[in-house]
Amino acid sequence: MLGGMILISGVSGRLGGAILDAVGARADVLAVAGHPSTLPSGVDVLVLTGPPGGAAVPWARHVVYASLAGSGDGTPLAPAHRATEARLPGTATVLRNGWYAETAARLTAARADTAAASGVFTAPLGAGRLSVVARQDLADVAARVALESAADLGAGRPSRHAGRTYELEGVTAVGGDELAGLLGWVLGRRVRYEPAPPARGKLFESIAAGRLEATSTDLTALLPSAPRPALDVIERAVVARGRRFGGAAG
Repeated sequence: MLGGMILISGVSGRLGGAILDAVGARADVLAVAGHPSTLPSGVDVLVLTGPPGGAAVPWARHVVYASLAGSGDGTPLAPAHRATEARLPGTATVLRNGWYAETAARLTAARADTAAASGVFTAPLGAGRLSVVARQDLADVAARVALESAADLGAGRPSRHAGRTYELEGVTAVGGDELAGLLGWVLGRRVRYEPAPPARGKLFESIAAGRLEATSTDLTALLPSAPRPALDVIERAVVARGRRFGGAAG
């Protein structure tokens, strides 16, 4: 095992659970389902996941916080994340996570029945595109940062990630045309994209305005290999939600 004790919060959530699995048996790990208000003694690295908390961040020798990508600053999720970032120790590591490919998968799956009947995929995306990343890639980055920080602290030196903010935007951007093409593959028929009328909600507004298509990312520098193909992640998630219509992916 490497370094000292790692505490991972929010392990009942999908990201926290994936980080716990990625850390595996390579460190002494404690896991809590929610936002820890108190810490057991001896915690070296605290990985905070889940909804940002309003209380002061618990103390640990090093804090790793799963935040929101900078491209999301115009969305409703941003203010709470930025407020939490502001309360972190200056030595903390901030992981500004991009939008999950699984989020695009839910949007696509929700419209699959209509697309199967009409051959048209409609969504309020305009001509915008959303940069997406596999949740597991974000978990792998968080696990690396936590393990390397624990190893550094165990060796008597500060974490090599201390004071760093990493923008973990996805390297693949998807819009209506890409999602329609993917649905066509799953359905085994031609599906075209038709923009729906603008929807209320800052997320869709930001996508349509092109603000959620990333231009740079730290993701590739922190993964051991190329990011998982986002369209493959979306396709598998759509099929896993019971959308098996035959055709190439049926």
